[in-house]
Amino acid sequence: MRFDDSYEAWLAAEHAARAANDKVFSRVQGVAARMSEEDAEVLAALRGDASAKMQRMLEAANDRHAT
Repeated sequence: MRFDDSYEAWLAAEHAARAANDKVFSRVQGVAARMSEEDAEVLAALRGDASAKMQRMLEAANDRHAT
């Protein structure tokens, strides 16, 4: 597999993961609008944790492709 093909596959996977993440959290935000303020703060913290985890996973995948 050529580097360009590998990079394109990785980039497509990254975009798909981000789009899926955005779609899920968009739906969750609709639910959050009906929650109490405290519940919404907890949800925001969870989203931050999930986004940070996804970022670490993408960086790890990038590191694997770089070597």
